[in-house]
Amino acid sequence: MPFRDIEQGIAAIQAGKKEEGARLLRIALRNELVTGNVRAVTLIWLAETSDDRQFKIGCYNDALLAEPGNEQAKQRLGILLAATLPPAPAAPAAPAYPAPSAPQPAPPPRYSESGYPASVATTMPITPQPANSAQAAQHSAYRVCAVIGGPNGAGSGFFITRDGLLATTRYVVGSAETVTIEVEAGRQVSGRVVRSYSEMDLAFVMLVAPMTTEVMPITSAAQVADNTTLVALTASGQRLTGRQRPTKRLLAPHWFPTTIEKLIDAGGNPVFDDRNYLVGMLTRNSSRSSQHLFGLHINAILRALEYYVNELRADANRVYCPACGGLSRAPSVRGFYCEYCGTVLPHASEITRFPVAQADTLYGENNVSACPHCGSRSGIYGDRCLRCGGTVKI
Repeated sequence: MPFRDIEQGIAAIQAGKKEEGARLLRIALRNELVTGNVRAVTLIWLAETSDDRQFKIGCYNDALLAEPGNEQAKQRLGILLAATLPPAPAAPAAPAYPAPSAPQPAPPPRYSESGYPASVATTMPITPQPANSAQAAQHSAYRVCAVIGGPNGAGSGFFITRDGLLATTRYVVGSAETVTIEVEAGRQVSGRVVRSYSEMDLAFVMLVAPMTTEVMPITSAAQVADNTTLVALTASGQRLTGRQRPTKRLLAPHWFPTTIEKLIDAGGNPVFDDRNYLVGMLTRNSSRSSQHLFGLHINAILRALEYYVNELRADANRVYCPACGGLSRAPSVRGFYCEYCGTVLPHASEITRFPVAQADTLYGENNVSACPHCGSRSGIYGDRCLRCGGTVKI
C-alpha cells in the first residue's frame, strides 16, 4: 500500500535516515492513488531529504500542482525564493529585486499515524516587492547570455544553477557539442552541451571554466495565468512584450501560449511575468494556425534538470549524445553507439569499432536470434540481417 510507504518514509526521515525515507516516498509517489493533499504532503517531506535548492523548488511546485491551496508548500517555496534573491546593485538607483531578510523555514508539519498533517502553520513568509518593468529589464539583462556557435544563429540563455549551468533551446544548440557563451559584452567563455530534450525544445549548457553565477527569482505559480503580461529579454538587452494567450486547445502542461509573434534572435529568452518573476523560456515553437509563439514553463525546466542530475548520480560515466540529446551508458560497457538512437558517439567516431560482447545487453542484442552469417543479434527485417544484410531463413 502506498500509504504504508509514506508512513515508513516519514518515520525514516524523522529518524535521520533521509536516503531510505526518500526511496520510500518516491515509491509511493509512483502510485496513482496518491493524489491531492496526500501527494502534496508526501512531496513536502521529500523536499526535506535534500539540501539542493532546485530539488526543493521542484518538490514544492509539484506539491502545488497536486493541491494548489496547500499553505505549507506556498510558505516554504516563498521562503526559499525570498532567501536566495540576488543582492542589490551598488549603483544609487533602486534595486530591481530588493532582498528581504530571510526568515528561517519552519519544521515540517506534524503528521498523524495515517500520514496526514496534524496542524498547518498560518504565518506566511515575507514577499519580495516586485520592481517596474524598466528596472527589471536593466537589472536582468546581464544575467541573459548570448549562445553562439549553433547551427541556427545566435540565441539567448540564462543560468538555472549557481555553478554555471545554463538553459537554452535545442533549436539554438542543434547537434553541437560545444558552443560559445557570451556572459557579458566582450567576455566569451566556452560551454559544453550536457543534455537536451527535443520534445520540449530544451538544452542545458555547462560553462567549461568554473564560475559562480546568479539565478533569477523564480515564480511560485504552477501555471501562467490567462492574460498575464509577459516580458522576454534577449542577450542584447532588447525586450519582447506580450501576454499569456488563453486558448481552448489542449496543450502539454509544460507549454504556455503567448501573443509574441516574432523573435529577435534564435530563441532561449527568459520570460518574466508582471511581478518580474521568471516564468519560463521563449521558444520558436508556434501554433499551426497562427504565428504566436509558445513558452516553456520554468517548472518543466527544473524537472528536466532534476532528471539530468539523477541520471548522472545513477551512472557518472554517461556521455552526451548530440544526435538525440540523451545521456548514453555505452562507455560503461565499452560500447560505441547511443542505445537510444543508434548514432556513433563522439568518443568513438575516429576509432575502429568492433562487436563488444558486454554491450549486447545494453543494445538489446540478446533479445533475438543470432545471424548465421555474422553472429549479430541486432535483428532481422523480412529475411535480411540488419547488421550484415545476409539472407536469413526464418
